[in-house]
Amino acid sequence: MLEAGHSKKQTGEIVNFIGSDQKKFNELFSLFMRAEDKIVQRAAWPVSYAVIANPFFINKHYKSLFKKLDDPTQHEAVARNIMKMISEIDDYPKKYHGMLIHHCLRFVEGPKTKISVQAYSLRALANLCKWYPEIIPEVKLVLNERLPTATPSYATSARNFLKAIKKFNK
Repeated sequence: MLEAGHSKKQTGEIVNFIGSDQKKFNELFSLFMRAEDKIVQRAAWPVSYAVIANPFFINKHYKSLFKKLDDPTQHEAVARNIMKMISEIDDYPKKYHGMLIHHCLRFVEGPKTKISVQAYSLRALANLCKWYPEIIPEVKLVLNERLPTATPSYATSARNFLKAIKKFNK
């Protein structure tokens, strides 16, 4: 199916085919991790939608996910879809919180990082502030440095983050 094309309809069909079957998801995730670039890029979207629908799918794959984020050769769609799914999950294993914070900050600080990746990273950081309110000043510092020259999209994401963390920043 991934070779046939890349569309929202195709993504929906793949996610429907997977349903809540961990084994089918693992097969898709295996392609996402090891296939040729075009297939990896096409698999990123259904992987993220499947995980958003069934967060338990990703439980045994976090380590691989973060390795994928470390690879600078990956297409921008890979980071966008990984950060999208992570921003939608509120219950990731604590042992990965440090890596997640690291990647989110790296994306938020990166002036060449696509705005969608930055926005999803800020949303994930806002979720993490529940457990780690001590990261708030660092994120605010980055946002305040970037806001004077930020695009409207970045500014909106920054305001959404600041609004979301108000309850943790007393």
